Amino acid sequence: MRIVETREFYDSTGRQHFGANYGHYPAKGDITFQTIVAKKPTGKVIELACGDGRILSALLEEGIDIEGFDYSETMLDIAKAEYNVPPERLHNLDLLENPLPFPDNTV
Repeated sequence: MRIVETREFYDSTGRQHFGANYGHYPAKGDITFQTIVAKKPTGKVIELACGDGRILSALLEEGIDIEGFDYSETMLDIAKAEYNVPPERLHNLDLLENPLPFPDNTV
């Protein structure tokens, strides 16, 4: 039941959360660690619970092959609209109920 409540929360408050916490705040300052970690693997990187796509967008700019997953369609809409994350890089998925859409051992 809690996962439904979480989804409803972000679907109903995503815009307020985005505006209050980030607005058009550039992602650069707080993603140095994520960038270093994401550059280590070879192949695709995934960000689970990518939310508004702020970090995902910055990692894409660094040339990292990354895809984001989130349960809230509202947050994914923000990722597309505010951070210009390409829609093909975003997936609306309940990770507790569905497997990732990649063959085993490929991510």
